[in-house]
Amino acid sequence: MTEYKKQYLTWDQTQYPIQWDSNPYTWDEVFILIEIAQALNGGGSFDDIYGGLNKTKKKKLIKLVARVNGEKYEESKYKQEDIKVIAKGVKIAIKEVLNIDVKVE
Repeated sequence: MTEYKKQYLTWDQTQYPIQWDSNPYTWDEVFILIEIAQALNGGGSFDDIYGGLNKTKKKKLIKLVARVNGEKYEESKYKQEDIKVIAKGVKIAIKEVLNIDVKVE
């Protein structure tokens, strides 16, 4: 996956109409979703994009999608490599956090 530079968002920017006054998400969480949304809107497939994330970003994405979907994510000291997110969950998280729609294939 292409690495994107973190963007500085202004209060009046309209590309990502985030409601910061009621946004419980950190900038790092928002940026991961922006990065994925840009890749999806650029024509990338979800499987390729997800596969291109490093372990840290995958872990943050899994936690974020679980939180957006009202699920509790607990870390374990044992390796759990079978945990993945599905495209629909990421699409829902992008809509919830960034307030934009993306096409997921």
